[in-house]
Amino acid sequence: MVYTGKRRKQFPKDCLLMFIPHTGKSRARTLLHSILILFLSLLVILIFSCQSYPAGTHFSDIPPGEEVPSIQDLYRYYRMCQAVWTERSFWRSSGWDLDYFGHTPTNTLGFAVEDKGVLHIVFRGSQAPGNKIDTTINWQYSLQPIFFLENPVFKAHKGMLEKYKGIFQAVHNQIEKYNGAKVMLIGHSAGGMLAMLSYLDLAQSYPDKEFSVVTFGSPRVLNREAALKLDSESDKIFRFVMQKDLIPIIPPPIFGYRHAGTLIRLGDLSNELSFSEAHHPGYLIELSRLLRESGIDPDSLEY
Repeated sequence: MVYTGKRRKQFPKDCLLMFIPHTGKSRARTLLHSILILFLSLLVILIFSCQSYPAGTHFSDIPPGEEVPSIQDLYRYYRMCQAVWTERSFWRSSGWDLDYFGHTPTNTLGFAVEDKGVLHIVFRGSQAPGNKIDTTINWQYSLQPIFFLENPVFKAHKGMLEKYKGIFQAVHNQIEKYNGAKVMLIGHSAGGMLAMLSYLDLAQSYPDKEFSVVTFGSPRVLNREAALKLDSESDKIFRFVMQKDLIPIIPPPIFGYRHAGTLIRLGDLSNELSFSEAHHPGYLIELSRLLRESGIDPDSLEY
């Protein structure tokens, strides 16, 4: 069979239909069209129910005086996310005393540091696909009851629950030896998922402390019931998302997942969505740009 002109455009479909008896081709065409429509519908649902596009407020549109972290603080928080990537004795000239904790079987790492009168607990993001442990854990996306809550209706990402379970006691140890009141929980990507779980855990365990959360490019980690539990506390949970970053739209809502907290968008929205560049190093590039716009040279900072 030779295809020329406009007929050539039908080649992929005809390749499938040529193996189907003539009497069944009409039914096969209907089936193929239905599959295509279903795929496109699921794609639309995935993108537009992601609680990232086009919802939320752009950082540049936030009115002065709003209780939102400043660009200086956001840049510092993201630098902490970089510092937690691998255990080290120091981070640039920050003067931060990094107290690391971790769990090797789940490749989980975090640190605690007191800075500007606040205890910051920072969680490392996923090292997948280079790390086989994280790759396996990321795919364990079935929703499981949250082990530190009594009500089994509250569920979360199975893999992230295993990671948090591995550092559960270490995180509590950091809180118990801290004499101050304010605690900031921070994470980029999967580190943001751990920050959300830790908030759900610590805010109920230590009512005398003041907990806040800042995440960058975090995927969903909670089911609808657990996320709704935090809806009244959205002024303490800030979820920063680059508009080209696709990572925050997974796992999709059709699997029972839901975001929690206040969404704040960064960067420009375009049709060129990304699983890589926008997710990393997109956040650092955008935060550096916003910092320069505020009159501060990032290279002049100690962190």
